[in-house]
Amino acid sequence: MKRPAHAAIGAALLLAAGPACALEVTRSRDIPAPPTAVWALIGDFCAIGLWHPQVERCILSREDDDDGIRAQVRGVVAKGGLGTIVEVETARDEAGMSYSYSFIQGPLPVRAYNATLAVRPNGAGSTVVWTATFDAEGMSDAEALADITGVYDAGLAGIARETAK
Repeated sequence: MKRPAHAAIGAALLLAAGPACALEVTRSRDIPAPPTAVWALIGDFCAIGLWHPQVERCILSREDDDDGIRAQVRGVVAKGGLGTIVEVETARDEAGMSYSYSFIQGPLPVRAYNATLAVRPNGAGSTVVWTATFDAEGMSDAEALADITGVYDAGLAGIARETAK
């Protein structure tokens, strides 16, 4: 049996193994750029610092365990002194142009948060799809949904802006 590369993976799996999440957000945006160009911008797990307007910077930590399994953990420093969000990458599909991740800790009104960011072909352009399941924590379901929806919409607008350059 393979051991996780980082203790954060274990924590993420415990969060994900809880009861079914009550909330889901899916946001998408059509981008007039080829999928490979969009993936080149957003495909790196810490590239969020390049395209999300609410992110001051991203700090990436990689560790290999004894079996050579690599875990990527990112610290996303939010602008305005709001704090750092810690997330672990849980899946990556380079050919399918997607990655999934789980929330570990930070100033988000959620728990059991699991998300996927994906690029899909759409004619001559692309569609970026960002989806998550989670439970609200510290605020109502409606407030948590609005918060995550706002984060996703700002990020998708940032991707559109950066690919248009």
